[in-house]
Amino acid sequence: MQRSEFKIVICGGGLAGLMTALALHGALSSAYQIVLIDEGEDADDDLSYGSVTLPTAYDFLRGLGLDEPVLFSRSNTSFSFGSHYVDWPGTDTDWIQCHHQILPVIGGVPLNHHLTRNQRSLAPLLISGVAARHGKFAHPPNDASNPLSRAEYGYQFSAHQWTRLLAEKVQTSGVSRSASSIETVNTDNGEVISLDLTSGETITADLFIDCTGPARKLLSAVGHSFATIRRISLTHSLKSASQLGPACRRVQASAQGWSAHTFLQDSVHTLMIQKDDKAVDATPYALGALDVAWHNNTVAIGAAASAHDPLTPGPMVMLQRDIERLLDLIPVARTFDMEQREFNRRFQNDVNHTDMFANAFYLNEAPTSSFWSEAASAAQSPDLNRKIVQFESRGILTKFDLEPFNDEDWTVLHHGLGRRVARYDLQVEATARLDIDQQLDGMARAIEQLVGRMPPHHVYVSNMKRYFEKQKYA
Repeated sequence: MQRSEFKIVICGGGLAGLMTALALHGALSSAYQIVLIDEGEDADDDLSYGSVTLPTAYDFLRGLGLDEPVLFSRSNTSFSFGSHYVDWPGTDTDWIQCHHQILPVIGGVPLNHHLTRNQRSLAPLLISGVAARHGKFAHPPNDASNPLSRAEYGYQFSAHQWTRLLAEKVQTSGVSRSASSIETVNTDNGEVISLDLTSGETITADLFIDCTGPARKLLSAVGHSFATIRRISLTHSLKSASQLGPACRRVQASAQGWSAHTFLQDSVHTLMIQKDDKAVDATPYALGALDVAWHNNTVAIGAAASAHDPLTPGPMVMLQRDIERLLDLIPVARTFDMEQREFNRRFQNDVNHTDMFANAFYLNEAPTSSFWSEAASAAQSPDLNRKIVQFESRGILTKFDLEPFNDEDWTVLHHGLGRRVARYDLQVEATARLDIDQQLDGMARAIEQLVGRMPPHHVYVSNMKRYFEKQKYA
């Protein structure tokens, strides 16, 4: 008689394993048994996810039980309006790569064309970027007449502290957890049959999920290769801070790579990225992806499936998308052909689009060091070239299927990197140039005035935490 219960075994601790376990447990019925083989946190592996998220993380984290009262009261999480890029090659000024809702359309024509015609800058019209530059923060209100309602935010976080919170959630959930390690992956004809654990137990499953990070213990055992695009090294440090910094990560370029300073409630986390043969006491890391992430009865999630440049929130974007893609395609039977094909198709799209956004940073004129030349060489692609050419030629934002970075992200990036539109849409000439200048000046003034009244990031977070404590939310 066929078993009625469908057993899913998740292999690996850290962010990927714990998030996957909680997401599946929260979404699936009691017909699915979920087992987590928690091999413990590997701090170096979780460094590769970076320290910032996109705004889409808000709903995703709430689904895991990590709402803002928990995140801010029980960890050193802070808000993120984006990242502040400084001394970036090929740019005349620094810029805030900020999160923002749909940009205005004036007279039926996108804002970008008016900026081109009137030779105006985008930055003063981005409330989230202006607030971040001034070290201010407040939650965007629902009132559409308030300029702050156009802002969006993500989070700045410590992977170690989020892992701790997630582990506590797993312990009080219905997930079966084994604090053991995989000793042997037993396979037959390209399929994982069972796992021998260091505890002496042998475990079987209908579906295995590989969250073992760069080790890729399960997918490697069934013969799938990881295609390395380029190699980098990661060095990190943590310095205590008496006061929370701005609601934006500070990313600064150098001849040998770049460094990112993430401002948390009690500290500043610094991640330095260089070429892997140049750094001392650093963790080597290969950027790239598996040829397929789902093979037979085994699925790779997070860094086990693909490794992305932490220059952007891309690594956390991919981890979230991997889990959401898995939830969409959880099998309802013990054959996986359709689910496997669709998962791999969407996985490859997400890998390409996530990498494309980070690669766009490396195509400006750069230092002659091997780090920058290798990054620029790896960044070349017909799709990215099409995006840049179409924008610089006619201000068109080329779109591909279900990209994780939206039109606003790309518009801010193009402007931040100094890309300018050669030809604006002639429909803008239906509105007088002076009228447009007056509208843009009014928008910029309203933003400056509002930001002047906003509280500093550290004051806002302190007041919010006192409110949570008073209400006993956490």
